[in-house]
Amino acid sequence: MPSSYEHLQKELDKGVIQFKSLHTNGNLFRVDFSVNNTDAYLWLDDEYNDITAANLSLTWLICLYAIETYQESDDITTWAKEYNLPLSDEVIAYYKSLPDLIKLLLDADLDLDPPISYYDYHLGAGDIDDLREKR
Repeated sequence: MPSSYEHLQKELDKGVIQFKSLHTNGNLFRVDFSVNNTDAYLWLDDEYNDITAANLSLTWLICLYAIETYQESDDITTWAKEYNLPLSDEVIAYYKSLPDLIKLLLDADLDLDPPISYYDYHLGAGDIDDLREKR
């Protein structure tokens, strides 16, 4: 069975995701990337300063957590509270764009299930230390 790092790296090695830029956007990190030449972006909470161009596997894992948070939220209010975001026009537009992004990723045959649970990530348990060492 492949390690979490190998699993994430295998997804990136498919070549359908190209990271373009990583930069802060207020309280959140914005990750710009393309999927099969279609531009996309995600807002990520990087409470552990893990997002880096030096470890795109870890950055991809955090992207998967952002997708998982959206999928598990009951509605925009619940989702926005998770990120401490106001319900501004920009936030609402971003939230409404997420189903199209998820479809784009699924159509690219990417596995959107994080190989490390958010609980383990938060506690620093399991494979997360090995993944962080890849920086």
